[in-house]
Amino acid sequence: MTVACLDETIALVADLRRVSPEEIAVEPLSHSADDRLVARLAGAGWSMVAKLYPDDLGRRCAAVMSGLRAVSQSPLELPEPFLWCDRLRVLLMSDVAGTSYRSLAVEAGDNPSAREALRRAGAALARLHACAVPTEAGSARTMADHARELIRPCPTVLADRRPDLAARVLDVHAAVLAAEPPHEVVPVHRDLHLGQLVSQPDGGVGVLDWDLCAPGDAALDLGNLLAYIDSRLGSAGRSAADALLAGYADVAGPAVPSRTAPYEALAYLRMAAKRVRLGPVAGGPLDAREALRRAANRCA
Repeated sequence: MTVACLDETIALVADLRRVSPEEIAVEPLSHSADDRLVARLAGAGWSMVAKLYPDDLGRRCAAVMSGLRAVSQSPLELPEPFLWCDRLRVLLMSDVAGTSYRSLAVEAGDNPSAREALRRAGAALARLHACAVPTEAGSARTMADHARELIRPCPTVLADRRPDLAARVLDVHAAVLAAEPPHEVVPVHRDLHLGQLVSQPDGGVGVLDWDLCAPGDAALDLGNLLAYIDSRLGSAGRSAADALLAGYADVAGPAVPSRTAPYEALAYLRMAAKRVRLGPVAGGPLDAREALRRAANRCA
């Protein structure tokens, strides 16, 4: 559905930039399973990113990014929303370019500059979490809210789909809900992984994809990052995780890094559901059973 709107989006951008559609280069960046298409549109001396949605979530995302940009004192660079088009369900925003932190994490064990970049990312994230919550982000989310909104299919449906894993799914879900630590409410990205972080040429840190942003516990973002690094790099990712946590603690102290375990478990439960939903190729590197094993370990 959204792919069919891409030509109309190009025409819209051409009109805004006062160029012909043929002068716009199109680079697809991603096309998710829920039909969200992201593409970079570029011309002579300019570029922007278009994100096409199957629903109206982009309207809220634009408002949240604007609100965060207004209150943020963090060196994190958020995309600047230019336009939300109701008719096409497309969000046009600034292009946050740079080197993906995926590659920097792989290099962190042997590359001091990669470790320093990860440390900067941790520090920038801590400063974002110190910002006021913009009104556009809505009400504070609890652990139960995170589980309901982020895990697809939800744990009860996941248990129904995989009877062989049902007991473990329900046990982990209950343990995660019971383990929510006391915390301040701050702006939380809620879908943070290394692919959403960009190291910029000037040393800045860009963060993409704010669709799920909401107020909550800062440890959720760190837990997501740690689970992502562990699931993809295992012990080889320890240097990357340590650098990230050190940068965060440099700014905010050790309190938030010390309470990531239940949120890591939540991230692994989410991975298990994603693997069941999308299958072995798109669902991530861990099978559902292994993701649940790691979730249970974080709850222990």
